[in-house]
Amino acid sequence: MRHGSLSILAFPLLVALACTPQRVPAPPATSISAQVLQDSSPRQRTSLLLDFESSRDLAFVDTIPTKAQIDLKNARSGSASLLLAGEGVATIKLSSLLRGRKFPGDWTLLCVDVGYAGAETIVVTLKSDGRTIAAETFHKGKNPGVWEYDRVRLSLTRHPELLKGNLTLEIAGGGGGFFVDRLALVDDTKTLVSVEGSDGWTVTEAGRQIVLAAPNRFELKIADRWKVDEANKVRTALLGEDGIWSMYADGRAYRQGRYEPILKLPDLHEALQAAHESPAEIEVSDDQGRVDRTTGGDVNNDGYNESLGAYQVRATAAAVAVKFIPRAPVVMPVLQISGLPDGEVLVTLEGRLLERVIRLKDGTLLIDLRVRFDRPVVVDVRVK
Repeated sequence: MRHGSLSILAFPLLVALACTPQRVPAPPATSISAQVLQDSSPRQRTSLLLDFESSRDLAFVDTIPTKAQIDLKNARSGSASLLLAGEGVATIKLSSLLRGRKFPGDWTLLCVDVGYAGAETIVVTLKSDGRTIAAETFHKGKNPGVWEYDRVRLSLTRHPELLKGNLTLEIAGGGGGFFVDRLALVDDTKTLVSVEGSDGWTVTEAGRQIVLAAPNRFELKIADRWKVDEANKVRTALLGEDGIWSMYADGRAYRQGRYEPILKLPDLHEALQAAHESPAEIEVSDDQGRVDRTTGGDVNNDGYNESLGAYQVRATAAAVAVKFIPRAPVVMPVLQISGLPDGEVLVTLEGRLLERVIRLKDGTLLIDLRVRFDRPVVVDVRVK
């Protein structure tokens, strides 16, 4: 006779079903293209503002104290560029260039190429009515005699509400002159994940930001010092200097091994916190695989990866039974199994089919168990 309880979680609320749980309603169907990291916009949309191929472009530039000129010897693209032969500041009158256009609209970046003609540093600043909106500083490299350049990419998505009034782009050279070439607006939006439905979300990269959005639940904008390592309908994992930051479509999130949700789930927050701090013990038969205790982010080498919020198993057979032995009530556990052969996978929990199951790009199986239990249970995984 079994003791304890097993409950199925019908997102976002808990349905207490004791020991006779029902199946969780299947999530909205999605194609595999929505489940793995994808770039839906391989070509970036661009609108050229200035290329300095003609002296007419000088009408949009003020310089002090050095007078600017069109240089026909050095160009990043085309046959000419703008040159300030000595130390100074070039101010490009963006408002004049953009007159009659909706700005920023769908544009996500303001891009310009800058080169070194004696300058040791170049500072590029986007301003509105004299107020700094975005700025980048660049330093000359170690290749004397070569026209080195830097591609400046200023985000238009971080503070779009400030992009009004008199807009200017200031380019200042420290220690000498500099070149300017090819000023353009760019839409670099990439849709990595798009899943509709009450449990869906979108993950996009745009304007040097990563944006995670779930309708009527949350929207999170993250600076581009984080890089997307994984994005699918269940989880997005980012890599950065601070380590791993993992976020789930329902609002659960784990940062540097701590449970830090984007959205606190009703009636489950404290239980999820406790389940993270006291994870279950897991067991796998030796002839099927082993508990993987060495994944990056597994602080205690116990098979629970605190940075991913997921239990780790390495399979050596086409069928694996993973036993969970709770120390505290286990809430919405995620099981990650590597080493399985290719093929369609069936995952069951005490005879009930689990459907929030996806394959990652490297073949690893990711299982999102929408359950809560306080007694031992077995998850059976079989590749057909």
